Amino acid sequence: MQSYVCQPPWLSAFQQLVSIMYPATMMSFQWSDAWFYSWFFLLPLFFFRATFAQMMLAPELNEIVAAGGVVLERTNETVRVVLIHRPKYDDWSLPKGKSEPGESISQTALREVKEETGLDCKIVSELEPVRYSYRTGKGTIVPKVVHYFLMEPMGGRLEAPGQEADAAEWCDVTEALRRLTHQHDRELVQKAVRRK
Repeated sequence: MQSYVCQPPWLSAFQQLVSIMYPATMMSFQWSDAWFYSWFFLLPLFFFRATFAQMMLAPELNEIVAAGGVVLERTNETVRVVLIHRPKYDDWSLPKGKSEPGESISQTALREVKEETGLDCKIVSELEPVRYSYRTGKGTIVPKVVHYFLMEPMGGRLEAPGQEADAAEWCDVTEALRRLTHQHDRELVQKAVRRK
């Protein structure tokens, strides 16, 4: 007398898929065979693990990437920091901007500092990145990460380009902490001064 095993719908679908993909190997399918046929699906996961990892990390991959600098100069017993004023937001902040294709993070930081302050700088060390979200003009919430570097001026003349920044000024640390609009900028300046 022939006996029948009641199998769940997902197993039937699994069996049909295997029979379509691998008809030569599909002679009969029992519960004991499940481990064997599962390799046909686990192997693609292994070979395309980087793609699956990117899918899992999609929110971070969608981040806007920017970089900037905390430019410090020590004169006698005084430490000064460069601040810029952005007319679009009417705020005082640290020079920064978005990465361009093919740039490294450090290249972006040096370029943005040059463009917004007129100063040629060298990188002393990397500071902790800052992550936050902002609302675009269309109302979309966009995640952003800004990589900051502690920098020293090597040349150039302090001046603002008048586009994204309409003012660039040296401020002592006390004045900088008072003038900076955003808390994360104030915290960065304090950390940079301790390293300096």
